[in-house]
Amino acid sequence: MRHVEGLSALDVTVLRDGPGATLWVGTTAGLNRVERASGAVLERLRADPANPAALSHDYVSALYTDRRGRLWVGNGAGIDVMAAQAGGGWRRVRRLDMAHGMPDTNINSLLEDGQGRVWASTDSAIVVIDPASFAVSVLGRADGVRYAPYWMGSGVAVGGELAFGGTGGVTVVRPERYQPWRWTPPVVVTEVRLAQWRRRAATMARRRPRCWCGPRPTASRWASPRWTSRRPN
Repeated sequence: MRHVEGLSALDVTVLRDGPGATLWVGTTAGLNRVERASGAVLERLRADPANPAALSHDYVSALYTDRRGRLWVGNGAGIDVMAAQAGGGWRRVRRLDMAHGMPDTNINSLLEDGQGRVWASTDSAIVVIDPASFAVSVLGRADGVRYAPYWMGSGVAVGGELAFGGTGGVTVVRPERYQPWRWTPPVVVTEVRLAQWRRRAATMARRRPRCWCGPRPTASRWASPRWTSRRPN
């Protein structure tokens, strides 16, 4: 038995195999790469707002290495995708947060499906991420995601299925059945105003069309029908 000393923090949150004979150790204050044989800390990665290549947040909650060898780091600011550098060390090459489509920034588990897509459980949903384009798709209650928030570290890939543990039970995802939501709702006119004259779309549909001539102020309202939402009725 031996102990690893020199970590960026003593509160360890997640462990994952690293490149070669190393181990990634996530903590509440940064990420560490440790040599397995000796227990020596080879590298410490910390958050630095002034450095665009550093971690976005020190609290590391989930780790995953994709098929390209990139390290996905779930933390308090979303997901950081880190890549090894030719001269040594790791740097952030992509950040995924709410500005990039994430439902929130609390990442609890990171898993991979058979197609190489990355799935993440958060405090409010489950997301699937294209590892090539980094496009984010959010799965909510209408997709069967009912047990959010999900717990940190409560995710496992078994027999082609992905299981995420939450506050109400376990959500099991069958990735091969997932189809991204591609339908775009039409834009319709809901109201037209001409000077003091005002008509809503439902009223206009029951009356004969009229034509106005002359310089009169007009206004209209547009909207996408609410029934296009995937939310259950």
